[in-house]
Amino acid sequence: MVLDLKMPGMDGLATMHGMRKLGLFTEVLVLTGHGSIDTALEAIQLGAYDYLNQALRDCGTRVKIEAAFERKNITEKKGS
Repeated sequence: MVLDLKMPGMDGLATMHGMRKLGLFTEVLVLTGHGSIDTALEAIQLGAYDYLNQALRDCGTRVKIEAAFERKNITEKKGS
């Protein structure tokens, strides 16, 4: 899942908190143009795979998405 910190209705961190409360676990990439060290740490503590500044999105975002997808597949295979 790719989340932005600033989304209409519910921000990315609130979405991650809600997912955890519901017991939903998936790989999450947080993209933001409004980031800070505090929000990066919170996202990682909530289980985000990575936290990327949108200014750097062309520098490896696709690679990060593919790596997160692969990690999710490995995790699911181990659980089977």
